[in-house]
Amino acid sequence: MVLFGGLVSSAFPQATLPENGVALRAVVPQHAPIGTAIGRAKPKVESLGFTCSWVEGKLFVGLEKPVVYYYCSFASGVPVAKRWQLALVPRGGKVDDVRAAFGLVGP
Repeated sequence: MVLFGGLVSSAFPQATLPENGVALRAVVPQHAPIGTAIGRAKPKVESLGFTCSWVEGKLFVGLEKPVVYYYCSFASGVPVAKRWQLALVPRGGKVDDVRAAFGLVGP
């Protein structure tokens, strides 16, 4: 992986990731289905080039209140980067919901 100004780029071909949150949200369960143990879902998503970290009490696109979730992010491009973001929301130790967002990040 290569670091560009705080954004992580990976060899994963971002052309295969949808460039909108709705489509991205539909793709993620193909790799980490709802009901997957959260500890197994994280490495599966990371294998796609995402970097994930545990977040407590934060909002994410589409969530109505602050919750605990794995925040996963993947970015590629310079000087304007494309950024894919995910929230893997657990319940009972398993993935219960996936939220997704896509956007551009620039100087």
